[in-house]
Amino acid sequence: MVANVLRDEGLSLRKALRVSGCSRNGYYHQPKKRHIPLDPYVVEKTKQVALRRQLYGTRRMAAQLSRELGVPINRKRVQRIYRQLGWTRPSMRKRELLRTIASSRPKPSRPNEL
Repeated sequence: MVANVLRDEGLSLRKALRVSGCSRNGYYHQPKKRHIPLDPYVVEKTKQVALRRQLYGTRRMAAQLSRELGVPINRKRVQRIYRQLGWTRPSMRKRELLRTIASSRPKPSRPNEL
């Protein structure tokens, strides 16, 4: 960090931070990782609905859970549950998506067949 280098050269911390353009709050800030425990009842209900409807995404699952439980369930909460259960996968890049579309297209055996 630039402020530490300037401080080693003999400047006070206040002057070093002013010269480097960093705030004191930013210098001392230590981020804390949040851990939000998941409600086991909602997790089990999500598993039950997912067994019936395997193609539901997080938005549709959140709507279905809200309807069945009678309390609002946030999409991000469902995303967190999906992530914990390992039901998410990385999204396809454009190149990979085009490759899968091209491979599923039928191959013509003669002119004007398609």
